[in-house]
Amino acid sequence: MITAIRNLFVLSLVAICWWTFVWPFVVSADEASSIYHYGSIATLLVFFGCIVVLLAIQVYSRDEGNN
Repeated sequence: MITAIRNLFVLSLVAICWWTFVWPFVVSADEASSIYHYGSIATLLVFFGCIVVLLAIQVYSRDEGNN
């Protein structure tokens, strides 16, 4: 399970680079594009969600090791 979350984290980093560097120059320069806004927000939510889950797993595994 942790491998899937790590892979999703890396995928979200790639998507952030896509939205930042590729989309405005290759696909559309329109700043009011709804696809751009929803895609960027969804990518950020996945990114932050992965960070929270990975940190929670790390903290939980440390607590289990101490007991």
